[in-house]
Amino acid sequence: MNFNNWKSASTRDSLLWGNVKGNAEHEHFFNYLGTPDKYKLVIINNDTGETKVSNVINRKDFTSYVTIDYNTMEVSQHGSIINILMDLFTTILVEIIVAFIMKMKNTKIILATNLVSNIILQLILILVLVVPYLLKFIFMEILVVLFELLIYKKYMKNQPHNKILLYTLIANILTALLTFIF
Repeated sequence: MNFNNWKSASTRDSLLWGNVKGNAEHEHFFNYLGTPDKYKLVIINNDTGETKVSNVINRKDFTSYVTIDYNTMEVSQHGSIINILMDLFTTILVEIIVAFIMKMKNTKIILATNLVSNIILQLILILVLVVPYLLKFIFMEILVVLFELLIYKKYMKNQPHNKILLYTLIANILTALLTFIF
């Protein structure tokens, strides 16, 4: 359905998935993965049949965390810094676990490389607004793999190149997948 250049979607018929929670003060908390760059929330009151529509919401990162007051339809977005820190923590944790399993040495190099690559990745995902988020994410993940591969090859000369490549691919695929789960 298209109305005034807005297309309708719901969690039942699109790639959106997430949570909706309300409270007695009529505040509704939404967190959805896969929202468009710009969107509106429509709330239909089953008891009264009343329909309310929010103002335009500009998504700041791939997962949208929004609280909306049903009475005023005032929208507040939150969670971006927390999300970035959680992504960084998850990345470091996964990288260290995979390195341990694969018996990769040089954890200092792995930590430093991942700190730098993750911070650059997050900054680009936030600051570059002209490209759809998913395309930026995929492109940046590919660049992160290449960047980390070059750094590891340069500083982990005691590891075979195939092992470094396998480690880099496994660790980055796992962290990218976890980004979509959390």
